[in-house]
Amino acid sequence: NKKKNNIYKMIKKEYTTGTQYQYVKVKRDKTSFEVLVKPETLLPYRDGKLSASKTLFAEEIFTNHSSGEKASEQELQTAFGTTNKSDIILEILKDGDYQLSTKERREMVERKRHETIHYIHRNYVHPKTKRPHTSTLIESALKEIRFNPELHVPVDELVKKNYSKLVEQLPLKKCSLEGNLILKHEYLGKCLSFIPNYCKKLGEKYTAEGVEMGVEIVPGDFDPFTQALHQATKGDYELKIEGMEALGKEDEGSTTKGKKGKKGKGKKKRR
Repeated sequence: NKKKNNIYKMIKKEYTTGTQYQYVKVKRDKTSFEVLVKPETLLPYRDGKLSASKTLFAEEIFTNHSSGEKASEQELQTAFGTTNKSDIILEILKDGDYQLSTKERREMVERKRHETIHYIHRNYVHPKTKRPHTSTLIESALKEIRFNPELHVPVDELVKKNYSKLVEQLPLKKCSLEGNLILKHEYLGKCLSFIPNYCKKLGEKYTAEGVEMGVEIVPGDFDPFTQALHQATKGDYELKIEGMEALGKEDEGSTTKGKKGKKGKGKKKRR
């Protein structure tokens, strides 16, 4: 019909004039439903950086966009349980499959690579020194094994899949540290706001002076955690964890006790 032909001409014109668009697709049974978006806008939209109106190339739902074939109301009702186009478009934008541009794929691969490096740094240590490897060493090891991140695979699964190759380049052992943190009442307000960002609380006991708290922390979070504690308490805290000398900063006395640098005992948990 005339409306269908107009849609088809608009799409064809975009190709002939050099303007491009990309499409997002979901499949219901044997029928595909497609929405057209402006180039390189879907990922910013999904990150909350763009509105739907600035993302969409056309506010239409197609079953075959290349021929301008639009979805009928009956097809929409059967597939989505509604004929409300706005709601369906938002669902397709959120969950649909999407063909990345070369630039987008390159950026996402690089992002996934950095996420993998950060994950290894946070969760793994050298088995002998008990120290986390530097990001530079981890990046070098990934290059050696020709690491090519799969974009839809979670980072922890990527590390497991490549672990046997990685350990040939870099000694690795996954572990977490358990210990005891003692804080005075005057610092609780500041510290309790950031402690969950760095470690898991294993229990707590309030005393006349403050609180004694059991904590579990991954090695890569130890340095930023102690930095936050020092800033909030000016070094007036006590943290007892086995292996602190290997994990702490030298200028902070490899700190188990903020000001005195007294070593304490704790339990290391290996996984």
